Amino acid sequence: MTTQSMKLKGIQENGHGTQNGFDTEQTVEAEVIEQHDIVKISESEFAVKFYIFAMLPNGQIYCTGQLYYPAILQALKVMGYYKRGRHEGAFIFLREQDNIISVKDPSQMKDAFFTQHLRHLKTHMIFYLGTRPHLMTIE
Repeated sequence: MTTQSMKLKGIQENGHGTQNGFDTEQTVEAEVIEQHDIVKISESEFAVKFYIFAMLPNGQIYCTGQLYYPAILQALKVMGYYKRGRHEGAFIFLREQDNIISVKDPSQMKDAFFTQHLRHLKTHMIFYLGTRPHLMTIE
């Protein structure tokens, strides 16, 4: 994982504070997202890590607040979680850890995913679309 410092200059909004909550000038430490980790969903939407972003016609980018389902499924698989079918369309969730298989419920999977991935996700991410850097803050 690579980090980068980026110096930002705030933009005054009617003389009351600054856009993005930054002071006049502030240095932000952020994780750099590699180009191959950006997934194009449509002409105006793309995913970075577990989040979906959208681009407005004016070029402004914002986080939609939606999670990117394929990335979550892949992360759960790496964590050892699996969905297994049973009779008549029913299914159970399993987790394999150290060659021991146990039944898990969705709330346990959600807690484990949050603890391992979202709680530790850096608040600031820098990614490049073309040559232009974009700093996104996830809260």
